[in-house]
Amino acid sequence: LETAAVKRHVDHSSDFGIDTSGEATVDFARTQKRKQGIVDGLVKGIGAMCKGRKVEVFNGIGSLGANRTVTVSMNDGSSATITGDAVMLASGSVPRLIPNFERGGPIMTSDEVLDLDHVPPRVAVIGGGAIGCEFASTFADLGSDVTILEGLPKILPGLDADVAKVVEKSFKKKKITIRTGVMVNGHTPNDSGGTAVHFGDDESVEVDAVVVSVGRRPFADQLGLEGTGVVVDDRGFVVVDEYCRTGEPGVYAVGDLLSPGGGVGRPRRGCLQGGRHRHRRRQASVQVQQPSSDRRRDRRHGQDHRPHQRRRHGRAGARRAHGRAMGHRTAVG
Repeated sequence: LETAAVKRHVDHSSDFGIDTSGEATVDFARTQKRKQGIVDGLVKGIGAMCKGRKVEVFNGIGSLGANRTVTVSMNDGSSATITGDAVMLASGSVPRLIPNFERGGPIMTSDEVLDLDHVPPRVAVIGGGAIGCEFASTFADLGSDVTILEGLPKILPGLDADVAKVVEKSFKKKKITIRTGVMVNGHTPNDSGGTAVHFGDDESVEVDAVVVSVGRRPFADQLGLEGTGVVVDDRGFVVVDEYCRTGEPGVYAVGDLLSPGGGVGRPRRGCLQGGRHRHRRRQASVQVQQPSSDRRRDRRHGQDHRPHQRRRHGRAGARRAHGRAMGHRTAVG
C-alpha cells in the first residue's frame, strides 16, 4: 500500500511543479525486500517484548484438550504439554476459497499476493469487499489493468450506498473495471502463465493474476478441542458469551475466532463487552467486570470499518438503512 502511494505521488509530482521526466517504474522485488525487512523487525520486536516480560514462547501448533491441557507439536519435531489456570484461543483466520479456484499458478489469495516479486500487467480481483478493493486500488496505482468481479449488486456491500459510490467514482478514474452482479464459474489457464476467468453468461477476461478475495474464515481447524466444552458453530466460529468465555471453564476465545456480527450473548469480534483493560507498569492484566444494568446495552453497531485506499472512507456504527429501520432520523453530508 505504501509503495503504491509513493508511486502515485511521484506520477503526479508535476502537479506540484516537480519534474520527474516521465512515469515512475516499480521494482517490486525491492519493494518486497523492504516489506520483509519491516516484518522481520516487528517480529523480533515482539519476541524481545515477550522475553522482557518473561513470556515463554512455544514455536509450534497447539491443540487444546480437557482440563485446560495444551499439547504443542513443536516446529523442531518434538512435543510439549502445558497447562494453565486460563487458556485463550486466538488462532486468527485464513482466506476463504471458492470452487474451481485452488491456489497455485496465477490463482492466489491475499496471503500469496504479499509474496509476489513483480507487478502483474493484468489482474482480476474476485470479490469487491474491503480487502478486494484494497488490492484493486493498490495494483491499479502500481500500473496494472484491474478488473473487479463481485457477485452482489455493488462493491463494498458493508458500506452505505453513498460511500460505495464515492469509491466507485475514484476507481473509474483509475480505469478499474467493475463488474457487479456476476458469478465466477471457473478459469482456463493459458500457455503464458496467465488464465481466462469465466463469469456471468459466457463472459471471460484474460489476466495474468487472479486474487481471490471473498472474505476470511476463522482458523479453528487445528485447535483440537476433544474432550472439552468448547463449541464451534456451523460457520466455524467459536461460541462464547458476552465475556468471551467458551463452554469450557477457564477457556476464552478472542479475535477472528468470534463471529463478526455478534449476536445474543456474544460480543462483536474485537469488542469485549463490559470489559475493562488496565495496563500497569510492572504487571499487565485484563479484568472483566460484570456491567451494571444501565451499562447493559447493545454495542454490536460500534465497530469501525476502514478499508485502506487512496480515497479514504469508512464507517462507524449502524448503516443509514439500519438507522432508519431503528426509527432514527438520518442525514448524509
